[in-house]
Amino acid sequence: MVSNGTNAAATVLAARELTPVGFGAFAATVVSFTITVGGARALALEAALVRGQESGRRLMADLSSAVTAFVPVPVVVLLGAGALVGGSVGACLVAFAACLPGLVLQDAWRYASFTGRRPRAAFASDVAWLVGMVASFGALTAVRGEIRPEWTVLAWAGPGAVLGMGTVAVQRLRLSARVGVWWIRANLDLGGRYLVDFIGTLGIAQVALYALVLISGIGALGGVRAGYALFGPLQVLYVSVMVTLVPDGRRLALRSSRRLVEVLVVTSVILLLVTVAIGVVLSLRAFDPVGELLFGATWPSARDLVVPVCAQTCAGAVLAGPTMGLRALEEAAVLLRIRLYSAAPTLVLACLGAVLGEAPGMVYGLTVGSAGSAAWHWVALRSALARPTVPVAAEGPLGPPVVRRRGARVRH
Repeated sequence: MVSNGTNAAATVLAARELTPVGFGAFAATVVSFTITVGGARALALEAALVRGQESGRRLMADLSSAVTAFVPVPVVVLLGAGALVGGSVGACLVAFAACLPGLVLQDAWRYASFTGRRPRAAFASDVAWLVGMVASFGALTAVRGEIRPEWTVLAWAGPGAVLGMGTVAVQRLRLSARVGVWWIRANLDLGGRYLVDFIGTLGIAQVALYALVLISGIGALGGVRAGYALFGPLQVLYVSVMVTLVPDGRRLALRSSRRLVEVLVVTSVILLLVTVAIGVVLSLRAFDPVGELLFGATWPSARDLVVPVCAQTCAGAVLAGPTMGLRALEEAAVLLRIRLYSAAPTLVLACLGAVLGEAPGMVYGLTVGSAGSAAWHWVALRSALARPTVPVAAEGPLGPPVVRRRGARVRH
């Protein structure tokens, strides 16, 4: 969660120091971060949360090797895109490509720490990145003259990259591309599905942002990034609720399906009300001085997106309840099927919205897609709960009785 705070803080600091066009170049780099680091997590790291049974040091070496085997592909793509695009966007992409190997190593340390039940180590790593980033931006403010966008990229990503490489050096980890490829292949049944799921959710939104740049120019992306940053704290709230509710929801489903539905409905309603309340506050003219203080010249563009982004976040709140319920029921296949079938229509709606209404239209297109997906998730949850719970064994190999819903795969 601190890492999300670091990215949000970097967005605010960059918006204060850059022109709208320069901030758009920075925002394009943040989009690239989301795609590349998110892809590395899905393919190489998230399986460790389920299967990381090794010692902390061994697991850290395996995960670091896995992301090291993955990272050359996006680095080459980023360097090529930077050379092709040129200008401030190209310079930002090249600067980010230089930092990416260290950033994925820092992310591997975070996942190894959570898997080894050492959340304090992950927290300390993220806080160190945040402190280093704030110090770097502080040094930038002392520079006379115009601050270039690629400098802000280095101020944001550089401390995290140094931290990741420094962790490998301090821990004296031996990285091996062969071990990394072995880890990815051994966990491809999970990593492959996670990667497809990632592409079908967050990846579609990022592609829509790139389409917006082609239609409206790089300046529009800065406003979109700032608009989403306003609702960033809600994402932390969603993650916190999911981490708590999914394991409890599974136990509750075995006792009372009706009670589970009630909890999920209340959860979505509460998230929806909180989102609406935040949207109302942000849309008031009295918030303008705060917005200008946070985002500087980018605030007028961000202000135009408060209502559209609030609408999309509301759709996400309605979607949160059934998503958590299906995860609690281990209906991963259902979740993946919905996302695969809804990805293309959502992207088409977003691009159509961008053509008709530029940045606000794109967000409204994503909102319609999210609303349709939310309705589908609630129907799928009802169908999943209608399947009876079937005892599989009186005693599972790890202790308690194993039960499953008809049609779900048994995992011991």
